[in-house]
Amino acid sequence: MKIYIHTYDERYKDRIAFIDKIKENLEKIGINFVDNHEACDIVLTQQVAYSPSLEFPLSLKKDVIILEVNDTACIFNDEIRNSLKSDHVKGIFKVTNFFDLDNHNIDSPGERIHTGLLNGSEEYFIKQHTVRFNDKELLKIKCALPTFLNFRMDSVRSVNIDLENDKLKNRNITFNFAGTTNYKKNKNYVALKEDDPKLALPKLIAHHRNTMINELVNNYKVEENEKYILTNEKPMSQPTYWNSLLKTKACLSPWGFGAYNWRDYEAIYTGAILIKPNTDFLETYCNLFNSGINYVSCDYNFKDLVEKINYVKNDQNKELIQNIRINALNLLKKESNLDRIAKRFKHQLIELLEK
Repeated sequence: MKIYIHTYDERYKDRIAFIDKIKENLEKIGINFVDNHEACDIVLTQQVAYSPSLEFPLSLKKDVIILEVNDTACIFNDEIRNSLKSDHVKGIFKVTNFFDLDNHNIDSPGERIHTGLLNGSEEYFIKQHTVRFNDKELLKIKCALPTFLNFRMDSVRSVNIDLENDKLKNRNITFNFAGTTNYKKNKNYVALKEDDPKLALPKLIAHHRNTMINELVNNYKVEENEKYILTNEKPMSQPTYWNSLLKTKACLSPWGFGAYNWRDYEAIYTGAILIKPNTDFLETYCNLFNSGINYVSCDYNFKDLVEKINYVKNDQNKELIQNIRINALNLLKKESNLDRIAKRFKHQLIELLEK
């Protein structure tokens, strides 16, 4: 099998950088890469949902697999959605996917669960899909991009945590959230006017994250000499942030454009317990989101967040919490094996091409 990779948006090239890392492994099992589209059997085309570029790959009249690099499981761009109806487009590989594929037809501004944050408010526009998928088209959608192999994970993954000796009670930062609540600064939104309907999603994310912050400010009782990190800006360098996680008991991870978040992996690799809204509906490359096994879940409106933080702090729960830390770290280490990733990638390609 000969593959040609089509890319056009350098900003997101890092999202498919894992392919370079597994090229040797893929070559050993019969998948090779060529430098021109005329010599290929299949085109892998990197697509960004905010500004897709499908004209060239679809004009080749060859089998096409779309690599959609956005964080959201939902395919919200109608041009990309419509392309899945083409016989030439054999499938779409995503960073995350829904376990229940029918959720791809549910109107939503982002992840399916974001609709639960609206609470009847008309302030946030819900994307109505004009292109719907039938059952056969839904089967073209695969979770196939291994996020933890992204270049941003290389350094933090190299941190060698011995969880058997790294006791959570010895960490002096109870909880940690250092993240933005102003997504209007994002490169895809910064130039938009205030009344642009595209700003509805970043406004919804800001509402979600500020709900978490306000819940802690209003209801968490800080003990004498207790330390925590809670900021809606990003005042720290990445190494400084990772160093703070090495001292943190619980890392708080509200949703962003997708329910998956960089800090989910950063927290696990640095030995902090991950607390986030229940995300078990979401498929990741390594099936990370398994509440009570790999992370501690809370309500999407954070009403029980204080209770969950206190649960992590309580020494009576130390064995259960320790098991979650170990399970999550072992899972990421296991699934970062290059041979394993290459074999899974080939299997998913063949599965789609043979349909």
